[in-house]
Amino acid sequence: MLSSVLKSETAIRVNITIMRAFVAARQILMGNAGLISRISGVEAKLVDHDRKLDEVFEAMDRGELKSKGLFYNNQEFDAYVFVCNLIRRAKKRIVLVDRYVDEKVLAMMLKRGEGVSVTIYTYDKSKKRC
Repeated sequence: MLSSVLKSETAIRVNITIMRAFVAARQILMGNAGLISRISGVEAKLVDHDRKLDEVFEAMDRGELKSKGLFYNNQEFDAYVFVCNLIRRAKKRIVLVDRYVDEKVLAMMLKRGEGVSVTIYTYDKSKKRC
C-alpha cells in the first residue's frame, strides 16, 4: 500500500511488480482450476471411504459382523465360501500363487473335483536370509 502512495521511481517499480505477481498468481489458479476441482473430488471420496471403513471396523469391534458376515452392496460376502466355490467349479487345474499358504488352504484344495490338478507357488518361510 505504501508503494502506491509514494511517488518515487522505486515505489512505482515495486507497485508494478506486486501487481504482476497478483496477476500471475490469478493466472496459475485459473489455469489449474480443473485440477483443483478434481483433487477436491478425490478428497471427498476418500473421506467417504474412510467413514465407511470406520463403520465396518466399529461393527467388527462390537462383534456385529461375526454372525452376519461382511456385506458389500447389500450382498453377503464370505471369502471362504467364495474361494471354496471357485475350487469346486474348476474343470482342469488350479494354480495358486500365495505367499501365506497354510493347512487351511490345503484343506480347501481337497474340495476340488476329480481329475483337477493343483499347483501352488508359495514362499519358503523356513529359509533364512542374511
